[in-house]
Amino acid sequence: MVVLTDWPQNGYLWVTVIYDDGTIQDFFDQQWGEGVVAVQSALRDTD
Repeated sequence: MVVLTDWPQNGYLWVTVIYDDGTIQDFFDQQWGEGVVAVQSALRDTD
């Protein structure tokens, strides 16, 4: 996992990664609980 940026805002730690299919968010949720870290993907799936 490569973290591009991170910053605290509104009670969350926002983390931007290249791509997350949900597994990175699940990892952070398991480590620190839900609602603590918000993961954003720089790349998105095409629909």
